Amino acid sequence: MLLLLLLKKLMLYSHGKPPSKVRTIPSWVLPPHDSGSTNASPCNWFGVSCNLDGSIIRLNLTSSSVNGTLDNFSFSLFSNLAYIELSINKFFGVIPPLIGFLSKLIYLDLSTNQFSGSIQPKIGLLTNLETLHLFNNNLNGSIPPEIGQLKSLIELALYTNSLSSPIPTSLTNLRNLTRLYLYGNDLSGFIPPEMGNLVNLVELYMDGNNLPRTIPSTLGNLSNLIMLQSFNNSQSGSIPQGIGQLKSLQGLTFQTNNLTGSIPTSLGDFTNLEILNLSSNRLSSRIPQEFGNLKKLIELLMDESQFSGNLPELCQGGKLQYFAIHHNQLTGKIPKSLRNCLSLATARFESLEKLNLSHNKLSGLIPKSFEDMRGMAYVDISYNELQGPIPMSNAFMNASIEALQGNKDLCGNVTSL
Repeated sequence: MLLLLLLKKLMLYSHGKPPSKVRTIPSWVLPPHDSGSTNASPCNWFGVSCNLDGSIIRLNLTSSSVNGTLDNFSFSLFSNLAYIELSINKFFGVIPPLIGFLSKLIYLDLSTNQFSGSIQPKIGLLTNLETLHLFNNNLNGSIPPEIGQLKSLIELALYTNSLSSPIPTSLTNLRNLTRLYLYGNDLSGFIPPEMGNLVNLVELYMDGNNLPRTIPSTLGNLSNLIMLQSFNNSQSGSIPQGIGQLKSLQGLTFQTNNLTGSIPTSLGDFTNLEILNLSSNRLSSRIPQEFGNLKKLIELLMDESQFSGNLPELCQGGKLQYFAIHHNQLTGKIPKSLRNCLSLATARFESLEKLNLSHNKLSGLIPKSFEDMRGMAYVDISYNELQGPIPMSNAFMNASIEALQGNKDLCGNVTSL
């Protein structure tokens, strides 16, 4: 009975008073005093699982409209708990340091609640933990160095909080980590070069922080990486050559930083790349001709930088759907290879849908082959030096005057002309 009452405290009595709006879970209501009632065991309660010995090993109240704190939960009495899943509720208050007593914990998900305060250093005692989800809360303060003691951790998600201070170097001790999500915080300082030791990483999201120093070249050691996001971080310096070693990459987003210099030609070796976003930086020089090798590209965004020279032959694989290169200093003609952005099977879903080449110095005629690109829904070619007939396709025919203006001598039966 004591165990039942202690577990029932999780149904949220804060400071001895029940919250005003608490959802009652029917199977957590104690049955009448009947020694023969099997429902008296917490193993039969909603969201509770036990092992063969009757010890509680799992608590799953995901999306159960629960409202309250964990202040009165006696963690020390649930030493066999391996899984705690309390996400998508209305828990508030701090995460108690006594959670460190749960030494057998494998999975801890407190995400999408209203927890506040700092992440307790005692969390470093959970050395069997494989998954830690604390995202979408109101947590602040620094990431405790003790988190580096979680050597079994495979997935760490701390995104969308108000965590600050530098990324602790101890975090790079987590050699089994495959997914690391730190985005949407107030982390500052630099990305530890030791991050390159996390060789099992598959996804690394660090965007939306304040990490103004250069991108460490050691990230090139993460040969299993599929997704790398570090945009909107005020990062400076050049894109390190080592990034070109990430042959498995499917997504690379460095937009809205202060990156300078040229793009390493080795990025053209990313044959699995589907998303490349380098827009809103100060990158310069030519766009590498090797980008023609990126046959799986779906999105290529390189607008609002300082690129010059001719556009390379893009869309060789015919999958490009969104291409933005506006507000640069490009010259030459629009490459004919863009006509490849047309799927013979399903034109609308696998062809170029959005094309923005505005504010450059592109010249010559618009390729007539654009008329075959029936999937294109939006086009902006304004402020170039283009001339001649406008292709007879819906995107061009319905384009606004703002999307066509500022060229030499365009003509055609277009609504806005």
